[in-house]
Amino acid sequence: MPPPPPATRYRPGPPDDDGGTGVLKILLIILLVVVGLAGAGAAALYIAGPADFVREQIVQRVKDETGRDLVIEGPTSFTFYPSLGVSMANVSLSAPPGMTAPPLITIKSLTASVALMPLLKREVEVQDVRLEEPVLSLQIDANGRKSWDFAGALPQQGKIQFAQATPDPGVVSDAPASLPEGPPRTLQKLTLGDVRITRGTVLYSDLRTNAFETASGIDFTIAAPSLDGTARVDGSFHWRNDILTLTSEITSPNELLRSSSARLIAHLKGRPLDLRYDGSVRFSDAPDLDGNLALSSPSLHRLLAFAQRQTPAEAPDQPLAVTGKLSAANNTWTLSGATGAIDRTKGTGDIAVTTGGARPILKANLKFTELDLNAILGAPSATSPPPVPAPATQPSANSATPETPQSIEDLLKANPPATGPQVRGFAQRSGWSTAPYDFSLLNVVDADARLTVGRLFYKEIKVGQSNIAAILKAGVLRVDFSDVQLYGGRGKGLVAIDASDLAYPRITTNVALEGVEGLPLLKDAADLDWLSGKAKITAGVTGQGKTQAAIMNSLGGSADIAFNDGAIVGINIPGLLRNIGQGKLGGLSSAPTEKTDFSSMTSSWAINGGVARNADLKLIGPLIRVTGEGAVKLGDRSIDYTLRPKIVADARGQGGAIDIGGLEIPLKVQGPWEKPKFAPDLGGVLKDPNKAVETIKEIGKQFKGKDTKEILRGLFGSGGDAAQ
Repeated sequence: MPPPPPATRYRPGPPDDDGGTGVLKILLIILLVVVGLAGAGAAALYIAGPADFVREQIVQRVKDETGRDLVIEGPTSFTFYPSLGVSMANVSLSAPPGMTAPPLITIKSLTASVALMPLLKREVEVQDVRLEEPVLSLQIDANGRKSWDFAGALPQQGKIQFAQATPDPGVVSDAPASLPEGPPRTLQKLTLGDVRITRGTVLYSDLRTNAFETASGIDFTIAAPSLDGTARVDGSFHWRNDILTLTSEITSPNELLRSSSARLIAHLKGRPLDLRYDGSVRFSDAPDLDGNLALSSPSLHRLLAFAQRQTPAEAPDQPLAVTGKLSAANNTWTLSGATGAIDRTKGTGDIAVTTGGARPILKANLKFTELDLNAILGAPSATSPPPVPAPATQPSANSATPETPQSIEDLLKANPPATGPQVRGFAQRSGWSTAPYDFSLLNVVDADARLTVGRLFYKEIKVGQSNIAAILKAGVLRVDFSDVQLYGGRGKGLVAIDASDLAYPRITTNVALEGVEGLPLLKDAADLDWLSGKAKITAGVTGQGKTQAAIMNSLGGSADIAFNDGAIVGINIPGLLRNIGQGKLGGLSSAPTEKTDFSSMTSSWAINGGVARNADLKLIGPLIRVTGEGAVKLGDRSIDYTLRPKIVADARGQGGAIDIGGLEIPLKVQGPWEKPKFAPDLGGVLKDPNKAVETIKEIGKQFKGKDTKEILRGLFGSGGDAAQ
């Protein structure tokens, strides 16, 4: 057996669309023709005698009636009793004349025995047939010509003759030069007792699309007591690196050969799938089916790898089960009234697949009570070890002291480092995934699907009732979320994935969310659990890359974010300012019970190269007003931001000792966004003498034994007097 083509060249080819019979019918007719040749050899022996003469007669007859060369390279022998028998070695039947292709059939060894008495009545009763190592090569050349097409074999006659089981001239069909609608007349009385195919191979190639298929190790047993009765085919074969077993029954092979319907019961089983079909079948331009289908697989990922000729990736097994009524006609396969389950994901609906074009076209209308994309896509668990993010920007060594200052006096000796209380963050992840996405599936089919989903899960994100429309064409997927319920609010959006060039896939997202609970949304989407409130978010971003990390590092676009009646959880900014006003930098520890309430917070962001920048933050709270500016590195999941809070009301009643209204002390927010650090940026204030004067006047009231002049002189030298 010649080795199959390299796996990298494998691509599924289009189905047979030549207006003739399908490949399965071709295989059946070729099998009967081979058996007929064996019968013809036995009959010729009965009439003619010498083996060499009989062999020459068979070869010439095949040449005359098909235009092809039958080559018998090995010895030919015959038996007479108790049945007529023929044995041939190294037999081959050539491709059509003028076509450069391997022989249509090669057989290492062919033996057959035919009952004598039925043969006298022009009936072929095959008692035993053995085909050892047959190779059937089905090829479509660059011009679309098929090696199994017998049409045009004798163009001058426009008709085809088949070898008969008598020495009389072949019966000429009145049909045009193509495969007949039924078996040759004498084969209609054919009986197959025991036909065995051992170590067979079927090779399919389409040079137009560079598509290849190979089935090897074919071991089949075929029994057909009558072509008008029930025929059985049982056996196994190797296909796409798996061993499959087939058990099937066809009620009337004659009906199939006449392009009429017959009943087919088939069971195909292997490691990746278990497929059962019970219904009618008919071969015309394409198979026509109408029956019940049941498909199951212990692992969806293994089944997809089998369909794509790939090695299954390491992933949890997600069992698949689908049942429904299958119908097929005119290259359209429809599964109606389908029910299916993938792990805990269950759905119902209708699916139709149309073949014959550059890619199959899938149309679906499905309803899911629960759709778990993690099970379908094999998304990694939240507990999977993530890549380590880039370290957050740290202040230079020259601006830091070994110890954190605990008072204004310490601050006047040196600027404080940018450290402070960490907002609580209980996230287990700390980076984007570097596992590559497999976008190749988007180039396998075109699709138009409508989905109604009760609940949807992706990673940690949870979505409620949703209406989804998905259109996939030429590797470009567009998913519209027209009405989505999530996190107490509603939203709509668009996700577009352009995988037409697999080297540079692009993802575009536009979303509009309103009334959603910000804390659980941000926690599930980005592990950020220190900002709460009712959120309104509109965003449009585009990224490029093969991994989640690459996409986040390349994001560009814009976003507008507004929170109402919320809080910054884990830090009490008014309390922080009160401590500073009392001359203390201690007591800055964070706790989940601490928070900074606000009535509204708005901000707009410009995103470029995976970095989101903002300069118009506005936060309004009961005691404070906050503005801010800075950047969020989406790729690194880190923050470098400056908040400028100002106390605008008396702090009495909130635990404060004095009225520090008007005091503004910038806060630096730095570090990973899961656990950012908040620290007062007093050094930044003191760099501006004019602001320092007002600030120190407020703070200096709390110092005993020092006046404002002394503090400023210590910090700015003689400039302190001038500044005052």
